[in-house]
Amino acid sequence: MQLSFPMPHLAELKGMTQPWEFGVTGPDQLRMAKRAEELGYDQIGIPEHLAVPPAHIENTGSF
Repeated sequence: MQLSFPMPHLAELKGMTQPWEFGVTGPDQLRMAKRAEELGYDQIGIPEHLAVPPAHIENTGSF
């Protein structure tokens, strides 16, 4: 079995981001990634669109 999870608070998509995710910081993400590796996770999902067009900021967040 392969294990995976999406890294929280890498995108701020309305309707897809849970309120608690806004409190997740960069150091929190690092701790999650290190712990996932220790637990044998195979991958962590991250968004592929890191550059956001200005017209999309209202829907996606500005990062």
